Amino acid sequence: MEWLKKLVSKLFKWNRVPLETKLQAIIDWLECSSYRKASKKLRLQGKRASKSSIWEWVNKLAKAIELRIPKKEREFVAMDETCFKANGAKVFIYSALDVEERICLGAKVFTSRNYFTTSLFLEKVMVVCKNKPTFLVDKGPWYKEVFESRQIPYQHVTWGKRNLVERFFGSLKQRTRLFFNNINVNFKLLLKRMEAGLRDGVAMQRIDLFLKLFVHWFNETGKPRMP
Repeated sequence: MEWLKKLVSKLFKWNRVPLETKLQAIIDWLECSSYRKASKKLRLQGKRASKSSIWEWVNKLAKAIELRIPKKEREFVAMDETCFKANGAKVFIYSALDVEERICLGAKVFTSRNYFTTSLFLEKVMVVCKNKPTFLVDKGPWYKEVFESRQIPYQHVTWGKRNLVERFFGSLKQRTRLFFNNINVNFKLLLKRMEAGLRDGVAMQRIDLFLKLFVHWFNETGKPRMP
């Protein structure tokens, strides 16, 4: 993870906590998506960092990362969505990947999946496309109206080239498997007295930060090889 090491060295100063410890804490968090478990892993390595410190480092890193996806012509884009949980409530994460380049063009969390959310995510993906690529999707009823209303070509594909987006979600779920695909956000201290709607809003922001960091990691190191 040379890219991560360079980024951490630019973002953080050496103070009471060495840069090596901050880097290892972020790597441990990426592997398990748990601040508590990342802190515990550090202790087993003879290093110390609190959960709140790791949270601060991860969020600072995620906010600093810019996803530089080049705008270019693309032939096929695999697009899909999957269900996760945030604080016990269902959310839906959309993702789109360039089949030829095997890079993620974007990922976004929504509270539902329908014509509106699919349209919003499609607009985000089209920003990095010079042309109208052919989208490979499943038979979700929201796709037909979205693509046909915009005259964007699409195909219903179950296997083959669309496997790439399934692998992306598989890798994402590996990062949260200890929570049964439940991305948890701890509000006990920071948001104890806030309304439930605001808590959910902050949870969505935290998940988007996680996705931003995960997409960057995936594009740098996690791209699967196509058969």
